[in-house]
Amino acid sequence: MKPRRGRPRAQPGLARAISPTPVRNAHGRVVEWRAQYRDGDNIKRRAGNYRTKTEAHRATEDRVAELNKGLSPDGGLTLGDWMSIWPARVGRDPRTVKTHQARIEAYVYPHLPGGEDRPLETIKRRHVHDIQTALLAKGLSKTTIDGAIASLSAVLGYALREHRIDVNPALGSRVDPADTRLQPTRKRVERRWIPPSEAGKLLEAVAPRHWALVLTPFLTGVRPEELLALRAADIDSERELILVHQRAAPAGGRSDKPGTLKPGLKERRRLIREEPEIRGRWVLFPKVLHPDRTGHAIPGARGTNVLQLNRSEFLYTTTRTRGSRTETLAAEQKLQGSIWSQRNLYRDVIEPAREAAGMAFTLYDARHTFVSTLMAAGIPVPEVAAYSGHSVGELAAVADGDKRLRNQTTLAVYTHATGQAREDALAAINGYLTELLAAAPSLRTAIA
Repeated sequence: MKPRRGRPRAQPGLARAISPTPVRNAHGRVVEWRAQYRDGDNIKRRAGNYRTKTEAHRATEDRVAELNKGLSPDGGLTLGDWMSIWPARVGRDPRTVKTHQARIEAYVYPHLPGGEDRPLETIKRRHVHDIQTALLAKGLSKTTIDGAIASLSAVLGYALREHRIDVNPALGSRVDPADTRLQPTRKRVERRWIPPSEAGKLLEAVAPRHWALVLTPFLTGVRPEELLALRAADIDSERELILVHQRAAPAGGRSDKPGTLKPGLKERRRLIREEPEIRGRWVLFPKVLHPDRTGHAIPGARGTNVLQLNRSEFLYTTTRTRGSRTETLAAEQKLQGSIWSQRNLYRDVIEPAREAAGMAFTLYDARHTFVSTLMAAGIPVPEVAAYSGHSVGELAAVADGDKRLRNQTTLAVYTHATGQAREDALAAINGYLTELLAAAPSLRTAIA
C-alpha cells in the first residue's frame, strides 16, 4: 500500500489546533480573528472571536490542551520526521519554512544527541542549553544562536499544538546578553546614516557604468533585492516615481529563468498573486535616475552618444550573460545581461569602491540614509513608511524610541499615506543629492 500523500491523517481521539481565520467587515477590513480547532473526531470547531490573531492562537491552544488533558502524546515521532511533516500541516510562507529548516540543520542537528533521529518527546531543556553552549564555543553571535533556538521553538510549538509533545523545551530560551561566553568572531554591523560628503566620496570611487546602480538606493530607499529587479517600464517620469512590485533572488540569473524573479514585496507577501499595482508600492525616483536613449541614467564618457539596441527591460544588469552547459544562447541574449547576484554585486562593485574610499558601506546603509533624510526634513511618518515599505507603527516606534507605538491602533491601522508630501520628499532627496555631488566631481560633471 502506497503511503498517503499530502497532509498526514489526524491522530484519532486527539484534538489539534488550526490557524485562526480573519473576520472582515463589509469593506474587507479585518476586525476580529476566529479561533478554531479540530476535535477528537476531526470535526472543525470554533473557540470564539478575538481582537488579535495572537489572542485567537492562545485561546485555540488552551482549548486543545483542555480537550487532550490526560491523553498520551503520539510517541515515536523523531525531530527529522516532524521536520518533513509540519510544513504540510501549518500554513507558513515558503521563506519561513526554508529558514527554519536551514537553521535546524546547520545549528541544532550537529549538537543534539541523536540529531534528527531523536524522538520529539525526549528533547529536554538541558539539550537546548547544550546546543547554546556548543554554539557559544564556536564563537557565534547572540543573534545567530537565538535565531537557531527560535526556529527550534517554532517547530516544536507546532508539535505542541497537535499534542505530539507535552511541553516546548525551547520556548523563550535566549542567550543572556551579559553572558561572558559571548565572544562572536564577527562584530555586529550597525546600520547608519551616511553624510552626503561620505556618499560622494564613495560614488567617486565607483566605476562610471555603475554610478546609477549605487546611487539609486540613496535616492529611493529600495531594498537590495528590489533594486536589482527595477524595470524602466515601471517609471512614472512625470511624478518622478517608480513602481516596485517584484524582487530578485539573491543568486540572480537570467530573467527568463524560473526563480530569478519573485512577485510581491517583503511587506506584501500575501498579495503575490495580485496585479503589480496592488502587490507593489510607488517609490520616489528622481529624474537623475531616469534612463535616456542610451539605456543609462548616467552614461560614461564613452557611451554618451551610443544607442543601445539590445537593451534589457531591467535598469541594472550585468554586461553579459551565458547559458548553462546544456544550452546555447543567441548573440542578442548574451548582450542583454543577467540580473545581478548580490554576492557578485558586492564583490565586483561595492567592495572595490569602499576599499578605494576607505569607508564602511552596505546597500542597507543607503536605505537607512534615505529614510533618515526624509524624517529629518519633516516628511510625515506615513509618507516615509509608504515609500520605504515599513509599517507606520514600526517606523514611528523606531523614530521615537518607544516600542509601544508598534501596536498603537491609530498608527498601525488608521494612518495612511496621502501622497501630498511627494514634492517635499523629492526636494529633501534632491537636497541630499546636491551635497553629495559636491564631493563627487566626476559624477557631477557626468550629470551636468
